[in-house]
Amino acid sequence: MRTRCPLCQNLQDVSPSLSGTVLLCPQCQRRYFADPIPEDEAEGYRSCPFCHERIRAGATRCRWCHGVIPGGGENLLRGTPQASQERPSSSVPPSEEQELFRGNPSWKRLLLPLSVALLIIGGTIPFLRNMAWCTLVILGMLLLCLLWFLKKFVEIKTTTYLLTTRRLQVHTGLLLRQEVEVDMEDIRAVWLQQNFWEQLLRYGDVMVGTAATSGAEVILADVDHPQALQELFREHKGK
Repeated sequence: MRTRCPLCQNLQDVSPSLSGTVLLCPQCQRRYFADPIPEDEAEGYRSCPFCHERIRAGATRCRWCHGVIPGGGENLLRGTPQASQERPSSSVPPSEEQELFRGNPSWKRLLLPLSVALLIIGGTIPFLRNMAWCTLVILGMLLLCLLWFLKKFVEIKTTTYLLTTRRLQVHTGLLLRQEVEVDMEDIRAVWLQQNFWEQLLRYGDVMVGTAATSGAEVILADVDHPQALQELFREHKGK
């Protein structure tokens, strides 16, 4: 099956089983629903316009969400007056919640403490013979880098971001567990923040403001491809 990115129009070949799932475009690095292009619907399958699950091309009702498919089964109903009269005239979108994104902070955030530790080691090795009295200071600096590394590692393992068509959830903490939930209809502003280092490694912070305040209430820190996540918010917030 071939699918086309609606943002950059890039075509890519994927397995038919991925129809209706969220894919990452290799060209523009943005996420989109993998619907088969019209030329490929001749394979006998299409995606439901409501839940994006894989259904047969002639289906009149989705077997997953039970939504009525507009124009579905026209070839089967053509020439059958009784069937045409029984065909539903309206379609109701399903109320099921769909998951759009689930992830953790990027592992790239560990590169900074590792880089600092390597700089300390590489910068002091040539002078260790003449700086024997500084050995404890160097070991102390390396210990601080190790603690810095472990702190970021624990934050990655204990932080989860979940975005659905209805809500945004952020779970953080190990000993003190915190959970923040915001309804999608309450989200009013989404913006990202990247320093020079994060722009090079393609990760950053996505900040979310709600109707309750003009400030950022929820911060999705250090996520990979933050532009793609920001685009998901733009497509679904307020719906």
